[in-house]
This record gives sequence, structure tokens and C-alpha cells, in this order.
Amino acid sequence: MNVNEITTPYTSDTYGRKLSPDLPYVGSHVFVFERDGDDWRLVQDLTDQLTK
Repeated sequence: MNVNEITTPYTSDTYGRKLSPDLPYVGSHVFVFERDGDDWRLVQDLTDQLTK
């Protein structure tokens, strides 16, 4: 399964106020799942192996 996520980090002043969004970025992950009865379970995260 290929998963793409968009993350928008926020910054603030030193007191935790004045939140403002920074530029969003996209992260991509590749996961392998297998059937486990009526559920699915994560077997392997191939993200690091495929991005090298």
C-alpha cells in the first residue's frame, strides 16, 4: 500500500503563542499488510528500502 501524507508544521513564538503555518510537505510511505482473520496487520515497512 502506498501512503502519501501532507504535513503542515506550525511555528510559534517562544511562549507558544502566535501560531503560524509553515510550508506543507508530502511524505510517502510503502507498507505491506496481510490478512489476519477479519483484520489486517502490518507486516513490513518498505519505505526506507525503496528510497535508497
